Amino acid sequence: MPGPLQAVYYATKAYVTSWSNALWREVQGTGVTVSCLMPSAMQTGFISRGDLSSTQLFAHAVSP
Repeated sequence: MPGPLQAVYYATKAYVTSWSNALWREVQGTGVTVSCLMPSAMQTGFISRGDLSSTQLFAHAVSP
């Protein structure tokens, strides 16, 4: 889900999803599987480093 002031971050997430879907289609019928893991928000240094602790973007973040 896109958010403010993080366009590049969210664009990279969208790219990984699109790339995984493309790979999945390319290898259909070959016995190869493709997985795209999308974990929820995690409490890491990213939140404090990005000065995001006061936003609701990570209100439900979990500990790694």
